[in-house]
Amino acid sequence: MKVLHVVGNEIEPSNGIGRLIPEMIRMHSLYSESIKPSLLIFNNSFDSQEIEVFNFCAIKELSVFLANFDLVVFHGIYYLKYYSLYKLLKKQNIKYLVKPHSSLMKAAQEKSKLKKMIANSLFYKKFIASAAGVIFTNEDEKKNSLLWNKIDYIEPNALDFDYKNPTEKAASQEAPIRFIYLSRIDFNHKGTDILLDALTLIKSRGLIKRIHLDMYGIGSEKEESIVKSCLAELNSPHITFKGGVFGEQKINAFKESDVFVLTSRYEGFPMAILEALYFGIACLVTPGANMSEILNKNDIGWLADSTPESIADYLIEVSGYTRADLANKSLNAHTYVVDHHSWKQVTKITEKLYSSVIEVK
Repeated sequence: MKVLHVVGNEIEPSNGIGRLIPEMIRMHSLYSESIKPSLLIFNNSFDSQEIEVFNFCAIKELSVFLANFDLVVFHGIYYLKYYSLYKLLKKQNIKYLVKPHSSLMKAAQEKSKLKKMIANSLFYKKFIASAAGVIFTNEDEKKNSLLWNKIDYIEPNALDFDYKNPTEKAASQEAPIRFIYLSRIDFNHKGTDILLDALTLIKSRGLIKRIHLDMYGIGSEKEESIVKSCLAELNSPHITFKGGVFGEQKINAFKESDVFVLTSRYEGFPMAILEALYFGIACLVTPGANMSEILNKNDIGWLADSTPESIADYLIEVSGYTRADLANKSLNAHTYVVDHHSWKQVTKITEKLYSSVIEVK
């Protein structure tokens, strides 16, 4: 099966989809004998010796190029070039799938609402409805999304377990519980503002000294400035903003942490959460993180409401725990990811999915 993955995002470490798809293609090539994957991008900034990459701008005969593939998978939705590709695929009777990565979630549709309503009406509803199916990362994402296609599939995200002693902690058993926020600084999407408001609320209760939190991430200059200003007003040496972090530094940040905090308004299934769970870090999340079913079944963290009050209450409660109190959740977190999100396991799911789509006449 020759499969073309189309990505409109920048391919870079700080971008979830842009980071995930090259790794996914490598893992499909490693673990599948039937999937022959390639990547199509729309900019000139990414090249790889490990996977086959095509640049849209360098393709002279697009129809001839597309005819080489049995299936096309679009990652994300809101890119105008997707619509021109869709029309060619329909004309050539080449099947395609759409993996929205949270773009169809009802909360996501509230961002730039009027523009999306117009674009959906003119282009994207037809683009999605005409696909061979829509791929969601889990049942929570599907439940919270607009369903514009009668056929849908579940394909989890996965992780490459190339780390030594992932659950080994850097801090002593007696040290205070350390929280970590490691995601984009994005008020609308990641709900960074909800976390900041929760911290301000904790300060008003006179309990800010109980919270030990490291915030990592990259955002707009304006929103990063707001984060820094808010943390300065908290006046706590235990709450810091450390900017972006990658590679070994990110691994060290996880190993120094006990509880991962993500206050997103909407997500697919964030890779940062998978990484945190793999390192034995329990998670404190909001419903927008699409983890309610996973939390209920596996005892790996806490589900707060998407309000500063709820986040503040949980931060205060969990800050009073010891590492011994978190031991079961830590073990469950690591076990859950190993059992359900290895690339070897997920690639088998993907093989069946792609085969079933291609074989349908």
